[in-house]
Order: sequence, then C-alpha cells, then structure tokens
Amino acid sequence: MIGDSVSAGMSDADKETWPKLLARQHDIDVRDFSKMGATVGSARKQAAQIGDCAGLVLLEIGGNDLLGSTTADQFEERLDQLLRDVCRADRPVVMVELPLPPWPIGLG
Repeated sequence: MIGDSVSAGMSDADKETWPKLLARQHDIDVRDFSKMGATVGSARKQAAQIGDCAGLVLLEIGGNDLLGSTTADQFEERLDQLLRDVCRADRPVVMVELPLPPWPIGLG
C-alpha cells in the first residue's frame, strides 16, 4: 500500500486504517507504506521500500498534489515516474483515482 493520509490516517497510528482493516478482515499480509502528507513525488520513497517483492500494489495518492501547488504537468511527470518504479510483469498495480474537484490545476 502506497498512499497518503486517506490510507495512513490523520494522526493516531493505532487507529484502524483501511489497509489494517483489509488485512484483518481478509487475513492477508498488507505492507502499508502510506504516509500522512505524501505526494506523488514523495511516494517514490514509499515505493522504494517494496524492493523486489512481487504481489499487488495499491496506490492511493494525489490528494495532496491536487490541494497543493503541484501543477498538472508536474503531477503527470511524477505519476509516470512512480508507475515506472512499481509496475512489473509480476506485480499488478491498482491505482485509486481521487475525483477532480471543480477548480482546475492547470488543466485546459
């Protein structure tokens, strides 16, 4: 799991976040590398922690970019880098896309 505070939680590390709930309810190993405040750019550090492990990678990232000063071009470039870091033939990747709010971030 690579993500921001939607996955990591807002403050208390002992709270049951959705990755912890997923692991508990389905009795699966979930390695949660999510960090509060993460951006697509900083998520590359989270991705580096995966190493050579195979298995499903869940990406929930982008909200802090969208709400911050990241331009659409920067977001696209950094997301491409992140996807190059995690995508492999033996590693499926599922990206949870956050809805675009009604204001533009350099789109158009």
